[in-house]
Amino acid sequence: GNLQVTSITGGLPPFQYSIDGSTWQNTTLFSGLSFGNYTVVVQDDLGCEYSFDQTLNGSAITIDMNFLASTYNEQGDTILVSNTTVFNGLDSLKWEYPLSADVQIENDSILQLSMDTEGWYDITLLGYLDSVCEYSLTKAVYFGGLAPSFDSLYVEYSIVSDSIYPNPTNGTFTISVEFGKAQNYSIIVTNAMGQPIPTMNVSGQGKFINQIMSFPSGTASQTYYINLIADYDAKRIAIMLN
Repeated sequence: GNLQVTSITGGLPPFQYSIDGSTWQNTTLFSGLSFGNYTVVVQDDLGCEYSFDQTLNGSAITIDMNFLASTYNEQGDTILVSNTTVFNGLDSLKWEYPLSADVQIENDSILQLSMDTEGWYDITLLGYLDSVCEYSLTKAVYFGGLAPSFDSLYVEYSIVSDSIYPNPTNGTFTISVEFGKAQNYSIIVTNAMGQPIPTMNVSGQGKFINQIMSFPSGTASQTYYINLIADYDAKRIAIMLN
């Protein structure tokens, strides 16, 4: 098994790490360990030490990779996939998708793609930590020529109501949304080309959203799009910046 220190608050870097109090290392990862109880000691450059106990066993909680994507889409639609992973200490992230996908934007936060061929396709988000740990999550999305038949739960839990005001806006606006059930959601504001506007994205969980957002100073006056992606529904709404 592996133990790793993922974050430090306070102290004077550089730091050293030990699990026996005598052997020190500069890296945060201890690998190849047997299951059992360990005392991890962190020492800063002044010699100050902080220790904590950690149990390593087969049920240890791993990093929970997560992203949101609209499950059902019309053939040829362009969709946004939003990375909502809470842990931000990964060394790198990678998206995997079908070779036939038309990808317009790909970065650690979002993936924008379209599919011209009908069918179910897997999208995977991979996260890497040091050289020994890999985490992943795969979801299937559908592109088709006919509207899919949603089961009763999807209809019941989808977007009940939504409003954006003021629209047009001079810069600041409020997004109000009600879902049929509390769920994960992500809001991403893009231009007409699908390119995200810096700082204009937020993720969370809940049944009611009342989110205030502001365009960065100097943003050009034109039509933009608010992309709302949730567990049970997705919607794209135009907003005019004057």
